[in-house]
Amino acid sequence: MPDEVIADRRGYGLVVLNKLANVERRDRLTSLVQVLRQARRDLPLIWPMERRTEQRLKDFGLSQVIASEGVVCLPMQPHPDYVQLLSRATCILSDSSVANDEALALSVPCLSFADPADRECGAGAAAAIAVGTDPRLMTRALWKTIYGASAPLRVPALWDGQASARIAKHAGSWMSTNLTPAHRTAKVLAAAPPVFRPAGGVYALSRQG
Repeated sequence: MPDEVIADRRGYGLVVLNKLANVERRDRLTSLVQVLRQARRDLPLIWPMERRTEQRLKDFGLSQVIASEGVVCLPMQPHPDYVQLLSRATCILSDSSVANDEALALSVPCLSFADPADRECGAGAAAAIAVGTDPRLMTRALWKTIYGASAPLRVPALWDGQASARIAKHAGSWMSTNLTPAHRTAKVLAAAPPVFRPAGGVYALSRQG
């Protein structure tokens, strides 16, 4: 990754663009590239790109447009590297509801390519700023994000990464309350796979344990 992107005082925007409806249609992808060009004037952009998206940009003659704007294009990243990029970003520019949720969990502002008139479901979508393909909305949202004028993000109460610990605690509490030692032993034996053991020279079917 270029050092000037990392060192830029504004940080960088992370582009997540992978919906088929956006990537496979020339008109839609062209509109989104124009929005990204506008965004690049205000903020460095990093775009981890799927091969399909890269190919469509070439097919539609848009690769040179992206290159001329200095957008840093990367191959798709391993998930830990992607999460690191996301966690350090000033914002993400996304068409993905999954990325919206990930950004919200990490308290990273999300500018969504969804149409402002659409009503998308999910906490991440609700927290995202919908800019669609309108360069003016993108510029306005970026300025608010860069200069701290956007509304603070509210991460849902149970989005703390501790779900497995809560599940284990609840399951342990339920088992200690509802299962006696005899019940637990019986259930373990019932779940054991059957084996063949010799009984008087004849192999008999029995349970382990």
